[in-house]
Order: sequence, then structure tokens, then C-alpha cells
Amino acid sequence: MLPDNLIFEKTDFGRAEMSRRGHDLSHGSRRVLILVDGVRRVTDIKAALGPTVDAVATLEVLQAQQYIAVHAAPDANGVPSGHDLEKFTRVQAYLTDFVNGLFGSDGQELVQEISRCTTVPQLRAYGDVCVDTVASFAGKKKADEFAKQLRAML
Repeated sequence: MLPDNLIFEKTDFGRAEMSRRGHDLSHGSRRVLILVDGVRRVTDIKAALGPTVDAVATLEVLQAQQYIAVHAAPDANGVPSGHDLEKFTRVQAYLTDFVNGLFGSDGQELVQEISRCTTVPQLRAYGDVCVDTVASFAGKKKADEFAKQLRAML
């Protein structure tokens, strides 16, 4: 049984499988492999797939076949550590700086929500909210630029 807070990433072999769209994997296994991104925890993947898919068993098979490898195991509270903590801190600072720069004091509510995030998936989800807010405030072009930068960081 895999810990719910474990995070997997695709190996070179897994990325090659995704890029060549081979038929080495079943549809279900490929669906799980798509969700493995170095950020989502096992529990996030299970939730995305629903109860009809045995995500844990599929992840174990993908790991055994070397399509994926353990990326990180956040602490019991889901707080990132090591490389993930650096990434988390960098993304949180970027979001805060961007919101402050674009909205000034009018963005304080957004900044407070960003500061309440404690995991990378929370930041990703809140980043989507920020993209929508930027689109309505500064236009689609600015929102697209912001979303592109954010995706690159995550």
C-alpha cells in the first residue's frame, strides 16, 4: 500500500511513452500516467480517478515497470520539503509579487489567500483562481502570459 502523501514523477521512460503515444500501456494505466506530474500526491490521483479505478495498484505497476519513480514524500501534513519546499516558496513568492504588482493594495485579499496555501497543489489551484482574476481585471493577453509563467514554474 502506498502512502497517500507520496508524490511520483515520470521517468525518462515514462515521458518517452507519453510523447510517442505508444500502445504499451492500457488505457487505464495511461490515464494514471498522465496524472503523474511530480506535484500530485497519491491521494490527489485517487480523487481525480474516482472509486472505480484502483489507482494505487496502477501506480505500483507503473513504478515496477519504471514508468514512474518517487519524487517526494511531503510530511504528514502535506507540507513540501527539500526541492519541493524551494519550488513551493518560489511559486508562492511569484504569485504574491505578481498580485501586488498588478493590483496593489486592492489585491490584499488575494495575497492573503496565497499566503494561506501550504502545499504545491493548493498553490496550483489558487493560481487558476488568480489567472481568472487577472483575465477579468487586465485582459486575456495578460492572463495568458501569467498562466504560461505559472505553468512553467509548477
